[in-house]
Amino acid sequence: MFCISLISVAKVRQNMAQVLDTFRTSVDTKWTAEALWESVMWYDR
Repeated sequence: MFCISLISVAKVRQNMAQVLDTFRTSVDTKWTAEALWESVMWYDR
């Protein structure tokens, strides 16, 4: 029983890490896109 709960905790942690990773990547992409947009707008002036 204890072993099973350990495995499930490990799986949940792995899933959380994956979700956080995806979230971080999407946030990074958003920031990069905004930074690029800012520089384009700045160059247009």
